[in-house]
Amino acid sequence: MAVPDGFHGRVLNTDVRKPPHNIWLRAALAFTAVAALVSLYLLGVELTGVMPRCLFRDITGWSCPGCGSQRALHALLEGDLTEAWSYNYMIPFTLAYVAICGMHWILPYSTHIGKIYRCLTTPRALYVLLGAVIAWTVARNMLGI
Repeated sequence: MAVPDGFHGRVLNTDVRKPPHNIWLRAALAFTAVAALVSLYLLGVELTGVMPRCLFRDITGWSCPGCGSQRALHALLEGDLTEAWSYNYMIPFTLAYVAICGMHWILPYSTHIGKIYRCLTTPRALYVLLGAVIAWTVARNMLGI
């Protein structure tokens, strides 16, 4: 019978949680990516004055769950929180979800972030998220939000 590497008559501990050596590299990559995207977005909008159109809205005439997100992000980057909120009410929740997922990617061994991440990515939570997106799409089109 073959013996696995690292096994010396005791049970292997596969749940060793030590921070990765590349944590600063991950943080730097995330920061650089966000800075590059923000710069490109601001430059593109400021130079051309044009934002990409929503293909879903052009085809169906309905607002998609993300309609207004570009304007909302632009308003957030300019520091106008109320204007950002008025463009798309789901933006704060979406940004919080993306931030937690990003923090989990940067700090995968953080127990606090890991607990929140695992709660938000269970199948039940993802079904709730899908239901919220569908409900938001229907509500915003029925109420004209």
